[in-house]
Amino acid sequence: MDNSTKIVNDKYNSTIAEYSLVSFLKVISRITTDKEIIVYNSDKRLTKALPGFKVNLGFGLHIGWSIEGAIGSHFKIDMSYLSPHVNWSS
Repeated sequence: MDNSTKIVNDKYNSTIAEYSLVSFLKVISRITTDKEIIVYNSDKRLTKALPGFKVNLGFGLHIGWSIEGAIGSHFKIDMSYLSPHVNWSS
């Protein structure tokens, strides 16, 4: 790979990473301002049963392959992603 190709690839990867970060920020902004989620977070039944309850999301950013799978029960389902690339990003 010559130097000009490397510069183009670095610029491309940098742009993708920046767009991904902007996407995360937009999601966080929408979650903290969404009226339905605000009502859900302040539901008296939930806050009584689970003090400090709030809707929460976690984010990770990586480039590479991964395997996606659902883990949980009828009451709670979490998505999990497995690969060496995901482990490196964590």
